[in-house]
Amino acid sequence: MSVWLQSAVWGRAFLVKDSSALPYLDTRECQLGGYVTRTVTFQPLDSSLRPFQALLYLATPSNHLWLGEAPEQEIAAQILTSSGPTGHNVEYLLRLADFMRVEVPGVEDDHLFALEDLVWKGIRERNLSIGRLMGGPAANQRVPPPASPPLPTNQNADRFAGRVPSKKLRCLGI
Repeated sequence: MSVWLQSAVWGRAFLVKDSSALPYLDTRECQLGGYVTRTVTFQPLDSSLRPFQALLYLATPSNHLWLGEAPEQEIAAQILTSSGPTGHNVEYLLRLADFMRVEVPGVEDDHLFALEDLVWKGIRERNLSIGRLMGGPAANQRVPPPASPPLPTNQNADRFAGRVPSKKLRCLGI
């Protein structure tokens, strides 16, 4: 097992109640997306909550889209030009960086934040529509501000969901 599989991974756990969700996710993430699943122990940030088992979707070197140890500029370029049925990769990256700043501000992820900076630079250089990349109605908004803006959050979230944006997730329609 590689060292990267033994590292701490920050994220959010969702309780899946609809029996059709897991087969859908298996198709989308594993069959179409090239990910594998692993059962992991999830430790909530709130230490008063008990750890629990969670299903993790994990990209591996066998995924044909895997860039591995590619230079950050190459990864950022792929993020800028890649999208799928659930949205643009730019949206995923920017929301992930926002999640890290808001939910776990004590953790510095140099790789993630370097990619974020490179992607913002690419958006400005290419004069891309941030509204379109983020899947929102502001498709005519062309150049983002110099620093990444805070992304919308839901202030009434529960203890596991944290700050899930109030818009529906396009991939699940929830």
